[in-house]
Amino acid sequence: MAKLNVDQVEPSSFDMTPMIDCVFQLLIFFMLATDMSQKELEALIPPKAKFAEEVKSDKVSTRLVANIVHEGLDKISCEAWQEMTMLDNSGRRDEILKNPFRCLKPEHWLIRIRKVNFKTPKDLVLRLKEEADLEREKDRIGNVYPSKRVIMIRADFRAPFAMVEAVMRACGDPQVAMYKLEFGAMMPQPGQD
Repeated sequence: MAKLNVDQVEPSSFDMTPMIDCVFQLLIFFMLATDMSQKELEALIPPKAKFAEEVKSDKVSTRLVANIVHEGLDKISCEAWQEMTMLDNSGRRDEILKNPFRCLKPEHWLIRIRKVNFKTPKDLVLRLKEEADLEREKDRIGNVYPSKRVIMIRADFRAPFAMVEAVMRACGDPQVAMYKLEFGAMMPQPGQD
């Protein structure tokens, strides 16, 4: 019987290349998935609401989000917004909330839905009609088939109410008939007013 020569056995090694490839693929997947889940939310400071409730609905994934944000300073000259930006960049963000600088010029504010800007009510109504037509109620109310779609209106707390009103009026247009409105708000922390 032949004896096994221990000196001739090669040490086994483990090839790490496939595992590293899998890790990088998972990393890329999660980076892309995270970005896609937040694509409808704009950077803004919502108003505080003492009686805000967290939305617990299965319709959150199909909800349409209309953001009302200030146009970039690279496109317009807005003294009030420049003062606020200087405070924000200095790290005194809590000072902004106490004494906010407001820009009350509606032409400086944008209504954005899925990163698309809407300047005129007509364009907004047409876009909302497209979204509303995706899900309509079967029963008619008067001459209108209302939409089942939910829309969340998120506005910066410094935005003029006229901008929020424009979105609400567009939702109430007979062509759109979106009646399920939600408003984005920030719940105050315990001990804050």
